[in-house]
Amino acid sequence: MARRCKNYIGGQWVASQSDETRQVVNPATAELLAEVPMSTDQEVCAAIAAANQAFEEWRGTPPVDRARHLFRLRDKLEEEFEEFACLVTAEHGKTIDESRGEIRRAIEMVEVAAGMPSLMQGYNSEDVARGIDAYAVVEPLGVFDCLAPFNFPAMVPFWFIPFAVATGNTYIVKPSPIVPLSMAKASGSSFGIASISTLIPRFSLMLLTASSMTVMVGNASISILTSPNLSISSLSYWLIMSPPLDRSKGTSSESLLSPMRKPPK
Repeated sequence: MARRCKNYIGGQWVASQSDETRQVVNPATAELLAEVPMSTDQEVCAAIAAANQAFEEWRGTPPVDRARHLFRLRDKLEEEFEEFACLVTAEHGKTIDESRGEIRRAIEMVEVAAGMPSLMQGYNSEDVARGIDAYAVVEPLGVFDCLAPFNFPAMVPFWFIPFAVATGNTYIVKPSPIVPLSMAKASGSSFGIASISTLIPRFSLMLLTASSMTVMVGNASISILTSPNLSISSLSYWLIMSPPLDRSKGTSSESLLSPMRKPPK
């Protein structure tokens, strides 16, 4: 019997209550690798609620402490590099050299993000105009989510996870249901080795499997992309901010900041 993937919510591996599943099949051998549940709207809401609850504590963690977790993650990915690459090949079907390149790129993203104590420094400029000083404050925004594509099951989520977590945000990943095992492995499940969930604080990352991401607001089911409880959604190259910016009224740097923290007047 094929193993069934679980969701990672609030630091715990949780079995989905959904009856709908999809099969994860090795395209080269037709071997059944796992079954992945299509999580319910309520389970998606639970992950968002857990990420929002965790945000205030994580955003208050000093950047240098957050970066130290990424150094440990980078070392673990290097240690188990080959096994991770083999799993990408098994579930996706790309050649092993392509998978190795994908994992190498993921590691490089972690290495860059580990420099966040310097990268997220703001700036101050005096007298940019008569009697006017300018400054920038770089702050976490809140809960991010990634709806990852099929073609790069490990690399694309790692374009975002290290940077979002290093800057003090919490993160939800929904891998493609065709290739969910790479992120399940990275998150430390029963399939897993290079465990994000043990190398960064467990509450800063959530993992969900689903066909599409919808949430319940009152009695209505809406797209996760319009959820008022998320700050930014990433769709490969595209970023969607919630709530949407009103371009007709212009924007300011303040409109991009977390409502929990505004710069001093």
